[in-house]
Amino acid sequence: DMAQAYAQATQALSPFWQRRCLAVALERALMHMGCCLLIYYEAHIEPPRGLWKAIHPLYLQALKTGIHTRQVKDSYLAVAASITPEDAYKRILLLSIADPFHLHRLDFHKLYKALEIWAGEVHLLHPDGPHPPKGFRIDPQSDAPPQAFSWKRPRVSGLTLDASMLVEKLAKDPGILTARSGETLTFPDHLRDTLIHHWQAFPVTREPRLRRDTPVSVAIGLTAIHRLLARPLPPANHTLAIMETDAHAERSTRPSADLESPPRILKGRIVDESSQGCRLRLEDLYPANLQVGEAISLHAQGRTKVGIIRWIKGSEMGIKCLSECPETAWIKRENRGISSPALWFRPSGQLLTLPLFRTGDVIELRLPQDTFKARLAERLEESYALKVFFIALLSETLNHPGHPDEALWSQLI
Repeated sequence: DMAQAYAQATQALSPFWQRRCLAVALERALMHMGCCLLIYYEAHIEPPRGLWKAIHPLYLQALKTGIHTRQVKDSYLAVAASITPEDAYKRILLLSIADPFHLHRLDFHKLYKALEIWAGEVHLLHPDGPHPPKGFRIDPQSDAPPQAFSWKRPRVSGLTLDASMLVEKLAKDPGILTARSGETLTFPDHLRDTLIHHWQAFPVTREPRLRRDTPVSVAIGLTAIHRLLARPLPPANHTLAIMETDAHAERSTRPSADLESPPRILKGRIVDESSQGCRLRLEDLYPANLQVGEAISLHAQGRTKVGIIRWIKGSEMGIKCLSECPETAWIKRENRGISSPALWFRPSGQLLTLPLFRTGDVIELRLPQDTFKARLAERLEESYALKVFFIALLSETLNHPGHPDEALWSQLI
């Protein structure tokens, strides 16, 4: 309501060219629009139709009247003392291209505060200027956020968001975030690395979404997913689901039959897929002890996604997908304990583990080709069956272990 009220005020002020009041109204409208978008991202809900179609014209109006670079004081700002309508617009754009549906809820407000200052480090290139073969294209007439440049996507006549300078500064100096008082604010390394990864904007081709009723191969449980990713998928004409819950997987007394017996086969299909996850329908009965918070992987059409079950209703379940396909790993506490299966998301530095590990543990991270010493720096998510950590590598490669999966699986028998 506040965003709409300020947007209506800009229409009333424009004919009279009250530049200061118009700049304030435009900045306030963009600020409240950004807060609305933040709420939807934080709740992992697609923004409603028409929201982006209301955001883009506000910046175009500021650009047309020449007040897009006018500084406006805003008491709602947490870090900066003032902001321009253009920077308020770029703040929204940067949030939308930071892969917001996969950000942890604790990182949202840290990022949104940081963008008060960082928005001034990115550039909006206009139609009459150069368009480099990278960046994010903005169609002001559309109801869509910025899109990464793609050679296959038709070129639009609009704006280009270039964040390359900000990415370069973040990579060289992570302490560029400064508060009003001049003190440097803390910013988690895992979030900085994630932003650098998503803001680089190299040419990409977007993977098509899976159609309704697409058959998929599903593995439920961290240990089942680990075994599935470590070995080639067996041929299947329809669907495959491996069920192996991890509530008590850390117990070393697990029967060998559970590890060596053929996987249980279930049938399932995609109900719907969106940018924040998907809905899955299982066509066979699943174990009654399956709970929200279990790890799950989907494989279809040569693509594999790993996520976490968010809700279960009848034969359907909602899944929050993580950002990229992980690598299989084995981890153990330094100098003690048996090895446990884990999944490492290398670009974001996240590690999916069994629930027996804690923040601050120093571990040995063993991959098929490398071994690292690392620390579980920050817990990002926790459920009865798993934990997700951001890890900090403490060493270069320690050795070259080859392929240790079979030997390590024998430790769990």
